[in-house]
Amino acid sequence: MVLEKQKNLAENLRNLRIARGLSYTEFSKELDIPKATLQSILADGQTSLHTAIHISEKLSIPLDTLTNSRLSSQLIKNFDGFMSRFAWFDRLNHEQQEAVCHHVMALVQLMQEGGHE
Repeated sequence: MVLEKQKNLAENLRNLRIARGLSYTEFSKELDIPKATLQSILADGQTSLHTAIHISEKLSIPLDTLTNSRLSSQLIKNFDGFMSRFAWFDRLNHEQQEAVCHHVMALVQLMQEGGHE
């Protein structure tokens, strides 16, 4: 189970980087982690809990979303596009942002599964 979560984290971060069109250097700056750390996580998904939480907070995506399932590049693009339309989101505290992200990600996933991309 832990190995699957690590693989999901690595795959999801890889898809996020690609969906956003960022280089390893740019993505590591966005995440505020060293490039070598990012590359290590992308290789096998292993990282400290502290780093995983830090990445989750930087992305405003709940950690359980990053580790429990694989997010497609299209889902990530839809999520990013949807969230970029809401200026009020930046004014929320971290807990509120996590709650909104969790629900929006679930909605976008349902739309994708229903063929409403």
